[in-house]
Amino acid sequence: IIIILFTGFLIFKTVFSKNKDETVYEVVKAEKGNFELFVEEEGEVKSNNEISVYTSKALMVSKRYFELGDTVKKGELILTFDPTDKNTALRKVQEKKVTLEQKQRNYRNSSELVKVGGASKTETEDIAYEIRNLQLEIATLESDYRQYEDRIVSPVDGVISEMIADDNYRVNTDSPLFKITNIKDLSVKVDFTDYDAKNIKLGQKAIITSDALPEGETLTGVVTEIASTATKDESYNESKVEIEIKFSNLEIFLKPGNVVNVKVLYLEEVNVIKVPYTAVLDENGRFYVFVVDEKSQIVKKEVTVGSTDNNYYHIKTGISEKETLIKNADANLKNGEKVKTTTEAVKPGKEAKKNNQQGPPMM
Repeated sequence: IIIILFTGFLIFKTVFSKNKDETVYEVVKAEKGNFELFVEEEGEVKSNNEISVYTSKALMVSKRYFELGDTVKKGELILTFDPTDKNTALRKVQEKKVTLEQKQRNYRNSSELVKVGGASKTETEDIAYEIRNLQLEIATLESDYRQYEDRIVSPVDGVISEMIADDNYRVNTDSPLFKITNIKDLSVKVDFTDYDAKNIKLGQKAIITSDALPEGETLTGVVTEIASTATKDESYNESKVEIEIKFSNLEIFLKPGNVVNVKVLYLEEVNVIKVPYTAVLDENGRFYVFVVDEKSQIVKKEVTVGSTDNNYYHIKTGISEKETLIKNADANLKNGEKVKTTTEAVKPGKEAKKNNQQGPPMM
């Protein structure tokens, strides 16, 4: 029995040693690069300047030249009106002016007759009173006439966001004819969860993409407003905070209502040492990497870690640029141990290959 057990031990030791010798470790170089952390969410383009266009008279629309959603330039013709109502108002003015001329002649004649006793002074004063009333009435009618418009043009460059008027439409003066959104004054409204919103500060940079943009086109923006209160989302049992982002380089690609993808960068570090997330070993809050020296031997080094995006770690101290590291840290590796390696030419900034680890290996 002893001989059998001893023979089995030798076989196990031989096989185990052989398997360990055949282990090939993937390695990477510690490289310098830029490090960005961001929160990402979908938002909607909103206008900061929507103009409602009214007319003070209940005119009849003759023709409408643009539809809901159309883009228009400042000064472009939007609507024309039937001239019937305006012509009627003009005739009233003209009729009153004719009457005024008659009264003025009567006044002159009466004034002459008063001198020779052919008319009373009271009659002449009554005519003068009628003349003053006619002049006031004409002034009112002329003011009213000037409010009759022949046409309506766009007050700004924009998009028609609401269109009520149509051909043969009798205007309701209490409602706008149409609304137009100034497309040169747009922003993005985004609802971030409390968890993400805590990282967002005024002035942070945002990267904006959308299917509505030309292929490959990206816009930038700046966080300009953070809501002072949160709104509970009953669907997900969480609170959300509205963030407003103003465009930095807005081209006339987007319209109010367009859905966009927004990344708000809350950390940007330039030219720092980065290593794969899996290359770092966490031993009770102390972090290590396994460096492979020129003799293919392991050197276990303690490092100070900075930020992580769960793909890479920013290494503040402990290793230098270009040092070779074991890509997937193995807690069983020992200082001085010789290992077989294969080089992987993955640079920081490229997406790391997916692995089953959810965080740095831990002891």
